[in-house]
Order: sequence, then C-alpha cells, then structure tokens
Amino acid sequence: MSLSKERDRGAARIETLQLYVKELSSAAELKEQLSKLQNSFIRLLCQSNENMELMSGLKSEQHVKKQLGLRMQRALYVAQVVQYMTGYQQVASQREKLQLCVLQQEQLIEQLQGEAEQDKSQLQQSHQLLYHTTSLPLPNHFSSREEMKQVLVLVIYRLEGDRDKARQCLEEERRMRQAAFHKEAVQRQEQQCQKYNTHRGTGPDEGFGDVLAGEHQALRAAMETLEVRFSILMQGNAELGDRVEELEHHCIQLAEETDTIGEYIALYQNQRAAMKQKHMEKEQHISLLARDKEEMKVLSARVA
Repeated sequence: MSLSKERDRGAARIETLQLYVKELSSAAELKEQLSKLQNSFIRLLCQSNENMELMSGLKSEQHVKKQLGLRMQRALYVAQVVQYMTGYQQVASQREKLQLCVLQQEQLIEQLQGEAEQDKSQLQQSHQLLYHTTSLPLPNHFSSREEMKQVLVLVIYRLEGDRDKARQCLEEERRMRQAAFHKEAVQRQEQQCQKYNTHRGTGPDEGFGDVLAGEHQALRAAMETLEVRFSILMQGNAELGDRVEELEHHCIQLAEETDTIGEYIALYQNQRAAMKQKHMEKEQHISLLARDKEEMKVLSARVA
C-alpha cells in the first residue's frame, strides 16, 4: 500500500518535473521570441527615425524647390518686363524716327508739288507762246504726254514748212525783182535808143551824156530800192529763222519738262505708296506694342 503511494507520488513528481521542463523550454522559447521582437522593434524604431528624417528632408527639399521655382518665375517675369520695356523704348524711338521721316517725306512731297506747279505754269506759258506764234490750233489740255509730243511735232513741222515757204517766197521775189530790174533796164535802154534816134539833130555828145546820166540815176535809185527791200526781207527771214529755232528749243525744253514732270509724278506716287505702307506697318506695330504692354501690366500685377 505504501509502495503504491510512493509510486504514485514519484509519478506525480515526474509529471510535475516534466511540466516544469516543458514550461522552462517554453519560457526559453518565449524569451528568445521576446528578444527577437525587441530586436525587430528596435530595428523598426531605427527605420522609423530614418524615415522621419527622410520625410523631413524631402519636405524641406520640396519647400526649397518650391521657393526656387517661385524665385525663378519671378525673375523670369522681371526679365520679360525689362525686355518689354526695352522693346517699347526702342519702338518709341523708331516711331519718332518714322515720324521725322514722314515729316521729311511730306516736305519733299510739298517741294515736288511746288515744282510740279511751277512746271505746269511754265507749260501753260509755253502753250500760250506756241498759240500766239503759230496758227495751228492747240488744245487747252493734253490727255497724255504722247498727245503733247505729237502736237509739238506737228507745230515744229508747221513752223519748218512756214520757214521753207518764206525762203521760197523770198527767193521767188528776189528772182522776180532781178527779172523786173533786167526788164526795166532793157526797156530804158530801148527808150534811150529811141530818144537818141529821135534827137539825132542835137549835138551827139550832149544828148548821149544826158541819156547816160538819167539812166545812171534811175539804175541807182532802183538798186537802192531793191537793196532796201532785200534787206527788209532778209531781216524778216532771219527773224523768222530765229523764231523757228526758239520754238524748236522751247519744244525740246517742253518735252524735257514733260518727262521731268512725269518722273516727279511717278516718284511722288511711289513715295506716297511707300509712306502708306510704312504707316500701316507702324500702326500694326503700335497696336502690337500696346497689346504687349497690357500683357506686361498683367504679368507685373501677378508678380507683385
């Protein structure tokens, strides 16, 4: 009975020891797991601290980048404003130069207009001179320079024809006067011969001397008259030739002045077209500058 009890007690003690052993082994495992958990927790804490540092560094870096971006944007706006202001000043200077150029062009146009009016008055005077110096009807206005040249050529031809006719008339009149003088001399000679035959009873020397003296005086008077008329005709012919040469020179001068007026008109039209084009470009440039100025004001307001 006592042995069985002892045996039971021993078995119970063995079971208790086994339980203790199991608990000890479990405690060792738990301790080991606890140490592992502690190590893991420490590592997690370190990683968390590193992550926090990284996050704070990242945030500070992002803040710095943001500040740098704002500064760069502001500097860019300021540079654009400075560039726009410089461009505006250049455009204002160009505008003043263009206005000065336009003023000079207007003065040149006024000068050309004055010269054109002067040339026009000279043409009118020349037209009146041609109208008074020739019987050819001249129009008051010419539709073109070609028409004016044709009329002037006709005037020159008409004047040359009048000159040739005057020369022919002068030659014909001189020839007729020479023939009349010769005929008159022959008639006088015949009359003197008849008188000589009629008055044969008088002294030969006295009658012949009277005839020669009278014939000489008549011939001298006829020659003087012929010389006077010939000199008058030659003077008229010379005046007519001078007038023709003067008209020819005037016609050439008119043709040159007409060409000059045409060149002035073409130059005036070209300059006026160029000025209109420059004015349009200037207005477009000014409108573009005004729009850029408004944009600069908006950008400046945003930057401020």
